[in-house]
Amino acid sequence: MARAVRQFRNRSALNGAGSLRAKPRAAPALGSRMISDEDWREIARALHLSRRHLQIARATFDRRKESAIASDLQISEHTVRSHIKRLHLMLGVMDRVDLVLLIFQVFRALSNSSQRVLRE
Repeated sequence: MARAVRQFRNRSALNGAGSLRAKPRAAPALGSRMISDEDWREIARALHLSRRHLQIARATFDRRKESAIASDLQISEHTVRSHIKRLHLMLGVMDRVDLVLLIFQVFRALSNSSQRVLRE
């Protein structure tokens, strides 16, 4: 037992190239699974988003970094930052968290209104 504890401590003490710790994985794309494509289109209509702004908003919702967004959309990181700044100004949000919260609020409002239509 003591030997197993020592081996664990030795392994967890390793740093750099000799580290045995697992590398952190990227977070899964939650937005594309939580909200359907049709609902994303409705959100874009409600918020008056262009196709590119919707792509940036979805990637932000998925917690993607600017470099990953730029790579996926084949644009520069500077362009991604410009789109994010424009989204913030256009929607009146201060940061990415506010953007995600706004998307949830619009999604809930659209979901509630569609449920009312289905009930009637």
